[in-house]
Amino acid sequence: MRQIETYKNKNILVLGLGKSGFAVSELLLKLGAKLTLNDKANLDQNPHAQELKKLGVRVIGGQHPVDLLSKEHFDYLVKNPGIPYDNPMVKEAIKLDLPIITEPEVALNVSEAPYVCVTGSNGKTTTVMLTQQILEHHLVKTGHHAYAVGNIGRPIAEIVTEATKDDVLVVEMSSFQLMGVTDINPRVAAIIDIYDNVHLDYHKTFANYVVAKLNVTKTQSADNYFLANFDQKDILEKEKAITKAKIQTFSEKDQTANYFIADGYLQDQNEKIMATKQMKLPGIHNQQNALVAIAIAKIMGAENDDI
Repeated sequence: MRQIETYKNKNILVLGLGKSGFAVSELLLKLGAKLTLNDKANLDQNPHAQELKKLGVRVIGGQHPVDLLSKEHFDYLVKNPGIPYDNPMVKEAIKLDLPIITEPEVALNVSEAPYVCVTGSNGKTTTVMLTQQILEHHLVKTGHHAYAVGNIGRPIAEIVTEATKDDVLVVEMSSFQLMGVTDINPRVAAIIDIYDNVHLDYHKTFANYVVAKLNVTKTQSADNYFLANFDQKDILEKEKAITKAKIQTFSEKDQTANYFIADGYLQDQNEKIMATKQMKLPGIHNQQNALVAIAIAKIMGAENDDI
C-alpha cells in the first residue's frame, strides 16, 4: 500500500456502515484520518461498529444528524455508494460544498498494484471474473496474483493493503460507485455497454447515468487504455470526447474494430485468438464479454495460452 498524505489529520465523515464502509474506515485510519461514522441503523450491537469504536472512531447510529455537518468542520464525506444523493446528509454536504467521494476513490489512490476498471449496464461481473482468471493464470507463473474486487463483493479497500506492485486488481465499478469518483487512473478502463432505463431511480436521468459511467475514463492519462463498444456509436462519440487514454474498440460484428467476432473466432486485427466453440458460457453477449476480458488481459501482458 502506498502511504499518501491526502487524508492525514483530516476530519472525515463516513456515511454508511456496510462492507465497504467498514473497509474504507479501517483504511482511512491507517492513513491518519480522524473519523466519524454515521449510519441510520442502530449500531449498538453491530460488531464492526464496536470494533471501529475501539480504534477511536466516533460512531453515530440510529439517525442522520444533518446539523452535525454545519456544527463541525469536515474535510470529506465518504459515502456508501448505495446511498442516494437525495439523502439528507448528502444534500447538506452538497449545500456546504463538502467534497463527496466513495470507497474506490480512497482505495485506488493508495494501491501499489496496477488496476483495471470494468463497468457497463450488463456483463460487468462476467467480464471481471473472466479477466481475473486469465490474469491469475498469467501472474501465478511468477508467484503473483490477480484480485477481483469492487462491486463484485470484496471491497477494494480490503485488498489494497496486501496487493503488491506485481499483482493486478480487476475492479468491477457500478454507476453508484463511479458517481463518487473524481480522480482514478486505471491502466485499462472498459465500458461494456450503456443502456437506458437502468438505475434511473438513483440517477434520475439517462444523461446523469452516462456521466457517471464516463467517470471510469475521465481522469485516465494518455499512456493508459480505454476499451469502448464500437457498436454503440452515440456512446462512443461521448467516450471519445472525454477520454485522454488510447482507445481500443470491440464489436460483435464489425471487423474494423480492434477486437471482433467473425468466422467462429474471437479475433483482433492480428490473429484469431480462440474459437467461440471453446467457450462454455452461452450467447453472443458472453462472447462480447470475453472480447473485453481478452483485450484487457493482453494489454496487461497475458498471452494466448492464458486466455
